[in-house]
Amino acid sequence: MKVGFSLIFLVFLSAALFGQTSGPPPTGATPPPQPTTNFPRGSRGAATPTVPTLVNAVPDQGGTAPDGLALQQLIVHTYAEPLYRKATERELLDIAPAAGIANHYAEFLRKPGTGIFRLTTDSGCSENSKIINANDECLKYTMPGAGNSYSFRVRTYRLKDLSDINYSNNILGVSGLMMNGIMVDLGDVPVEEVNLQTSGVDFIVKFQPAGDFVTARVLNDQYVAGIERGGLLYRRFLPAKENSTFVLRAVAYHGKLMRSVRGVPYNEFDFDKRRDVIVAFRVVYRDTDGSLIIVWKQLSATDSPKLKMPAIEK
Repeated sequence: MKVGFSLIFLVFLSAALFGQTSGPPPTGATPPPQPTTNFPRGSRGAATPTVPTLVNAVPDQGGTAPDGLALQQLIVHTYAEPLYRKATERELLDIAPAAGIANHYAEFLRKPGTGIFRLTTDSGCSENSKIINANDECLKYTMPGAGNSYSFRVRTYRLKDLSDINYSNNILGVSGLMMNGIMVDLGDVPVEEVNLQTSGVDFIVKFQPAGDFVTARVLNDQYVAGIERGGLLYRRFLPAKENSTFVLRAVAYHGKLMRSVRGVPYNEFDFDKRRDVIVAFRVVYRDTDGSLIIVWKQLSATDSPKLKMPAIEK
């Protein structure tokens, strides 16, 4: 017997519980196929993860107790929304690339759909949306994602689960949940010259997003392993190389990824912009701390489909 609509999305939930990987290989090594993090294998009966209690009471409402729905909305607003906030001006200033690099690309950056940002190496500072590490290294960058995860779709730093790209152990990877991601390293090609007709980009352009969960998971596994075409490797994980230009496609499917805070459930995707984007980006500099300076431009952006979920027997 099929369960109700809300229980179907427990499949999404298992991504957060069972989607951990062993981590990328050492610097300079070509990453071997890794366990998929984007699409869960499914886990019936998994409990909804919760956020550690931050305080013992919700904010004072002037003596008037809110009703049940209003109280739930208040709890989500108070404790969940801060996890998905935008970086502050101070935080962006702390992580900003050197002015000389930005000035070098000033003409390029004046064009619409372009940007520049620093990507720090993942030190486990923001392992998921529920646990924030507070060691000295992690306190250096306090925005969501701790500076190691970036979303081209919303053009800012994000938690790893909602980002398009993550940097860890010299590996760049498409990290977002419920997302098909493909990258290719075009080599030392000026990012300004890359477009949808550039040699090697056609394979990414022709990729057809899935219409159902099972197909999306199969596609995801294929790109974890990698597909070789025309002498180029298309994968979800690739080594970060200075002075190399990459093309990335991120298909962030619509749907639900249920989380809970203080026992109140909410859809994490309500705090995200689910889109299908193609971007070209170039690693223009590797700083002394290992962080990467990346310039990028958007090649395409369309709405992404909603996945049809499989029926789950009670």
